[in-house]
Amino acid sequence: MSQAISSNEQAEAVINLSAKARKRIIIYSHELEPANYYQPEFIANCKDMVLRHQQCHIKILIQQNETLKKIDHRFIDLMHRLSSRI
Repeated sequence: MSQAISSNEQAEAVINLSAKARKRIIIYSHELEPANYYQPEFIANCKDMVLRHQQCHIKILIQQNETLKKIDHRFIDLMHRLSSRI
């Protein structure tokens, strides 16, 4: 039987995995949930990774982007600044 994980556990897992990434991060998300992807540590980990080497990149597939259009999302800001890598 599987157990649901809490929002805090999800956010912690996203931060930990992004810290361990060396060349690539691939995100498939319903709407790039701010609870997981708005965290300063996650943003810093992503930025550090893509600036580390020219071959590093992040790919994102989002199902619903309506929410992203309505909020000021830090990760979207990073995407605009580093558009060739994200």
